[in-house]
Amino acid sequence: MIDDRLPDPWPDAVLEAARQWRQGYVVEQPPFFYYRSESNPVWEMGLAADDETDEETGDATLVELDPDQRSRFGLITTQTCDLFEEGHPTQPWFAVAPVYDVAARLQPGQLGQLERGYVGHLLLLTAGWLPSGRWVADLRIELPIEKGWLVGREPRPGLVEVREYQRLAARLAARRGRPALSTRLTVSLSKPLREWLNAGGKATRDSLESLHLRVVGDPVTSTQAELLVITKDQGMSPEHESRWRSWEAERVHSAEQDGVILLPFRYGTLDDFTARDIETSVRLDFDHLSPD
Repeated sequence: MIDDRLPDPWPDAVLEAARQWRQGYVVEQPPFFYYRSESNPVWEMGLAADDETDEETGDATLVELDPDQRSRFGLITTQTCDLFEEGHPTQPWFAVAPVYDVAARLQPGQLGQLERGYVGHLLLLTAGWLPSGRWVADLRIELPIEKGWLVGREPRPGLVEVREYQRLAARLAARRGRPALSTRLTVSLSKPLREWLNAGGKATRDSLESLHLRVVGDPVTSTQAELLVITKDQGMSPEHESRWRSWEAERVHSAEQDGVILLPFRYGTLDDFTARDIETSVRLDFDHLSPD
């Protein structure tokens, strides 16, 4: 049991250090480790034999990258309230995602995609103190680190605006809350929506705040749903709305031929939807809709 090994009381130095950090802050030189499959590796490190530990469990080998192979920074992904816990603390670890500079890898147009949040697993950091480059947090892996590791380290923010921290929290929640839809809904709506937003509907994406799907019944088996198209406060231009409604008509008709009922799409800003609308729907953010 984890609880059996917790200190009572916790060291004051650890509590004081944890109090200074929040989700979205950056640490330097975080560790990077994972279990590697020796017979079927899918992440090629080119490790020499002496780079690997002797601890093995079946086919798995514990790999820890040397400091010169690790990312220079890491982004804290643990919720702020779980970093410094009011009352009696019960969580000895926090999570960190690796942060690295992708400036040399960017192709034309890719920076814009990063800035708009279209590359689902990468989060662009905006803090002015970061070195020159385009620094991103890679959300595909999060490493657990004991909170005592924070003692003596300088807390520095990775983002600038409060809204950016809110988007980080939403992005992390969405990665864990992506809906498992029935095959028929995926084929008739989710997949075509992804393709359209990366083709004919691409120009409309900057008008969107989010997309939500209200599924009738069990999402895993349902064949009936309603799409909520939530725009930013300024709404959509007439041209963009026309594109959406044209695609909607085509998609509703096509889905009907496949035995899927798509209810009329609903359009508006957040002010036009009720709390019940949002609570009973699942968010289809660009992490879910866009290919990496």
